[in-house]
Amino acid sequence: PAYRRGFFGIESRPERYRLLFFSRVEDLLAAVGRRMGDAVIVRHEAAALETLGACRRLKADDRAGDLPLLVTGSIRDQAEAMDLMAAGVDELLPDGIDGAYARARLDVWLRMRARLASVARAKRRLQETADFDRLTNVGNRAAFDRWIQEAMGTERRRARKMALILIDVDHFKQINDGHGHPFGDRVLRDIAALMKDRLRDEDQVARYGGDEFAILAEGPDPQILARSLLRRVRAHPFEHRGKPIRVTLSIGVAERDHATIETPEDWIAAADQALYAAKEAGRDRAELYRPMGRVQVLDIRDLERMREGEARPLGF
Repeated sequence: PAYRRGFFGIESRPERYRLLFFSRVEDLLAAVGRRMGDAVIVRHEAAALETLGACRRLKADDRAGDLPLLVTGSIRDQAEAMDLMAAGVDELLPDGIDGAYARARLDVWLRMRARLASVARAKRRLQETADFDRLTNVGNRAAFDRWIQEAMGTERRRARKMALILIDVDHFKQINDGHGHPFGDRVLRDIAALMKDRLRDEDQVARYGGDEFAILAEGPDPQILARSLLRRVRAHPFEHRGKPIRVTLSIGVAERDHATIETPEDWIAAADQALYAAKEAGRDRAELYRPMGRVQVLDIRDLERMREGEARPLGF
């Protein structure tokens, strides 16, 4: 049958496939954005420039760029065919070819797309497995190293307010030695779950090593996040053989400052300095790194007492 002039989205179906007709590129792209297509056919007639422009738009758009793009219609000569392929067309099906052959070629492209999608899913699963710590189900050190490099090197992210938060479980060796490694593992899993529950979608958390975690947090309020983590872990009911076990954190927070933090190593060193200060100040608290070497106590209990007039500001 004769095709109407326009654009067609192909959906694979068990009974073969379904043809969806669109008269405008915008409508096709919107449908593809709703995952309504597995291939695109453009009906080409005399207005070659219009077809070339449509093909370029389709291939440049993230929603349709990876879909097989086929052109059917009246193709005048080899030069026009080469122009179409240069515009991103994957297959030319000129008028006059056998219909069964055209359907077979479409099937080839649909099978190829299905295989590529399967490979992409397998690669994603492999990357996720390689990126995650099996015990805590958060990112591992390799993932964190990549994340912090991306955070420092990507201009899009450098424009955002970001902070590195290093977290250490206080006296974790004593927890392991006194209550056994299975309980220690449970403590790490519970703390990781508490952190994941508190983080936003754009934040990233990893097990930095042993009993230490690292968070890359976006937004202007890393201090609020640090205080929340302190409070949540204090309140969590850790128990071993029916006996409550007190677990606390020491936290170092370093906001990215372009004048003093130029490399991932600089950033980690700054957060580590704040973490060390939190431990030296008695643990169970968070401290904020200042570029001039000052740190600010962020212990929620001290802040609450300050609001009540019971304590003066702490810091050094």
